[in-house]
Amino acid sequence: MKKFLSIIILVTLVIGNIMFFTFVSNTLSRDFLFKDQTEVQFKYKDDFQVLEVNNSIKQFSEANNINIAQYTFLDERDLNIYASNPQYSPNIKLKKGDYPDKNRFLVNRESGDEKQSGVIYHPSKYWSLKVYDFGQIKNVGLSDTFYVSGLDNQDTYQAFLKEFEQYGEITTKSVDVSWWKYINIPLLMTLLLCFAILFVFTYYYLRYSKQRLLVNRIWGNSELVTLMSLFNKTIIFTLFSVLAILITFVSIVLANGLATYLVEIVWKLLLFNVLLFIFILFPMYFFGLLRIKKIDQAKSDQRMQSSRQHLAINLVIKFVLLCLFIGTFIASYQSLQTLNTRLANIDVWEATKDIFKVKVGVLPEGIQDNLKADKELNNNLSAFYEEGTSKKEMFLMYSNNFQRSETNTFFYETYLKKDSEINSPEGNSVEIDFNYLKLNPIKSIKGQNVEKEAIISDKVLNIIVPNSKKGLEKDIKNTFLDYFYFQKVEVANIYNKALDLPAVALSKEDLSVNIIYAENNLDYFSYDSNTGDFRTGNITDPIAIVYTGNIDSSSIGAHVTSSVYFIDKSNGDAFNAILPLISNSNAREITHVRSVYQEVSSEITTLKWQIYQQLIGTIILALCLCSFMVLLVLSYYGENLYKQLIYHVFGYSFWKSSKWFSISNLFVSVFSGILIFILSKEPVALYFSVVILIIELCAIYFIKEKAIYKDFKAILKGEKYD
Repeated sequence: MKKFLSIIILVTLVIGNIMFFTFVSNTLSRDFLFKDQTEVQFKYKDDFQVLEVNNSIKQFSEANNINIAQYTFLDERDLNIYASNPQYSPNIKLKKGDYPDKNRFLVNRESGDEKQSGVIYHPSKYWSLKVYDFGQIKNVGLSDTFYVSGLDNQDTYQAFLKEFEQYGEITTKSVDVSWWKYINIPLLMTLLLCFAILFVFTYYYLRYSKQRLLVNRIWGNSELVTLMSLFNKTIIFTLFSVLAILITFVSIVLANGLATYLVEIVWKLLLFNVLLFIFILFPMYFFGLLRIKKIDQAKSDQRMQSSRQHLAINLVIKFVLLCLFIGTFIASYQSLQTLNTRLANIDVWEATKDIFKVKVGVLPEGIQDNLKADKELNNNLSAFYEEGTSKKEMFLMYSNNFQRSETNTFFYETYLKKDSEINSPEGNSVEIDFNYLKLNPIKSIKGQNVEKEAIISDKVLNIIVPNSKKGLEKDIKNTFLDYFYFQKVEVANIYNKALDLPAVALSKEDLSVNIIYAENNLDYFSYDSNTGDFRTGNITDPIAIVYTGNIDSSSIGAHVTSSVYFIDKSNGDAFNAILPLISNSNAREITHVRSVYQEVSSEITTLKWQIYQQLIGTIILALCLCSFMVLLVLSYYGENLYKQLIYHVFGYSFWKSSKWFSISNLFVSVFSGILIFILSKEPVALYFSVVILIIELCAIYFIKEKAIYKDFKAILKGEKYD
């Protein structure tokens, strides 16, 4: 049993240190971006000049030996930093090479790119960083948010305000990112589970070691000496394990070229392991002291009651462990099914390798409360889209209504129940444009491409409706006419009122809806891994709104931030391909693009990592459950040894001598399996429970027979006493 305890301690130490090392790496990555930095936000004046601001930033930072940086996130862990004076940044430290100039850049990992000027230290290998000279900001556009080092100096701060207030209103704040978001929750839950199991095993180990405790007390040893005699080797094993783990992580840090972070990482790991060691010792001494105090108090009638109580407690603990084990197994099984489905249908997404989604950075704070600024932004994004559709094979596919829930139902199905709601712009509908239809032709019931039946008019909304909904024509037409009027007239007049512009003087009767009936069972490819059918990405028989630019620009402005795509075959230079469009439209909020195929690949990578974590949890739970089942059987037969020996002597069968114990254990296993089946709706939960039942029954039989035979001989020889 001591081996079981040592294994649990080792697993606890390994899981805890992996979790904490990941946490430290993540917090150091946060500090790299935000430590000793002041966040500065500009609310630019209408007449500010971008080039003038750029020059002022460069000159001021060089004159005051500070760094002013703009962060442009391409992905959650993919970041471009545009630094005006990187050698004075407290966090950008050269590992080798030179600071960037012109179009060269620094990286945190060797890239082999001829434009790479050097390599910097960074605490995490999972980040991809590039540090450019601030002059390259022209490639992404000037943001309104910067991170400035050195503003904690009051003189520098006042000089900064004096220099830059001419360009607009300035607000500053320190960056405070909560440490909680950097904790790996699955690993934390696994660690807490390990501690719970450690407490249980320690409790049973003390119960199993009753005779050793009793002998030590009879010899007059103190409580501390008694417990030390029991746990001495376990404590030494724990200390050596901690030392080995620390050496391992030091080697990992050095192997990854992170020597500059070594001291900080090691002392934090050392402190964490001291806390782990204290938590590991706590149950040993807490339960040990309780056990020593009660060891001589039991009477025969109390013992019978205690035996029943212990069996009940054991069964409750077993039930919890079984539910966790089967639940984790089912979660792993479902994740594996999801992964297999994704991998089996990855060919569907092969055609999207040259298709990219337009992405925006952080929008100006409070823009929704400033209708003038919001309108200007929408117009810029609309201009970007219009030029893109004519020059860059850009297209619209808005499919957010078909986002999938955890149960694989669509978003609109969760909230909308009536036919009038389902067959509406908020329901079973998508929004596309003519460029989308060139890539994904849709046939009308007349046998021709639907765009040939579209009416290009400022007062006509074109919608494509599956022929199966022809009986709902009147309701659909009225619903979409209301939508058209709202987007074209009411929304426009909200902005016009705020901007003191004349209202749009159109009535609903001036507008019309052109319904183009399409063949049934036609699929619209979503180009979004989070919408449409999970296997194919298709949306079958929606109502499709055809965007023709005849409604307020706020609509396409919103869609550009999430649902506009373009084709680019330049192999890695997609963003540069749309830079002229960004410059021409002044849509500087567009900061990067994302490969549609890469989104699917990232989802697969995330699934693999999730399965890996679940697999670790499943293995740990399996080991703990098996060990606990062995302990439970040994504990029961140990407390009922003489009763079982009498059964054995008089020839009772295994079933007769262990009927109630076996039934109670099997009932717990069956009940936990049925409960997980009801919650998960997965039949495999029942099959898995049957396997556990068979294994458990065999374990009870063989352990009982072995224990009885061994103890029977010991009692006959006078080597064992109750």
